[in-house]
Amino acid sequence: MIEGEDGAEVEFARAVAREEPAAVARFERELLAKIPAALARMKLDAATVDEVTQRVRERLLLPAEGEREPRLVGYAGQGRLEGLVLVTASRIALDLMRSRAGAEAHDGGAIDALAERDDDPLMAAMKARAKAGFRAAFARAIDGLDPRDRNVLKLHLLRGVTLDRLAEMYSVHRATVVRWLADARAKVLSATRRELASAVGQGELDETIALLESQLDASIERLFRTQG
Repeated sequence: MIEGEDGAEVEFARAVAREEPAAVARFERELLAKIPAALARMKLDAATVDEVTQRVRERLLLPAEGEREPRLVGYAGQGRLEGLVLVTASRIALDLMRSRAGAEAHDGGAIDALAERDDDPLMAAMKARAKAGFRAAFARAIDGLDPRDRNVLKLHLLRGVTLDRLAEMYSVHRATVVRWLADARAKVLSATRRELASAVGQGELDETIALLESQLDASIERLFRTQG
């Protein structure tokens, strides 16, 4: 349990943000390790719980756009860090469940669903072309990653190499691997959006990218499998 005055909690959060090994280990052991039990009532599979935990790491340990410090530091002192971690995990899990309940989990995402709901053959053909364009754009986004980003994604998502093992392989801290994976995911989403921007309307683009983000790890894994 994280106890003590606000000042001590803030210092602990800053130590985690500085990637001090003892603080990061304590954060994993005392806080992140409680996520599976906290989500047990949702009856999520192990892969989804792992994805939620990874997203909690990214959301709390990486600075938001335009900010200099991780969100964890900003929230420290305003309440128990344990509560922050578990509330964040619950919200992320609910978002994932809503996203997956609202669309089929396959490549093409929102564009596939739109095409299947439309009875107009011409509109269906247009959306089929858009679907093919999405898949091509997504593949180009993955191919455009630098070798390290592509490799850590493939090792982690396709081959199941753990964060700790990746850190050993690259001789870096586990938190560095978390940052690499987050950056690689962000690059894939950004590149896919740029590729599609001239091909679909803004509303459809936003819907497609939001759906892709909710299923990103699974979509990347499927693409790697199809590429052999």
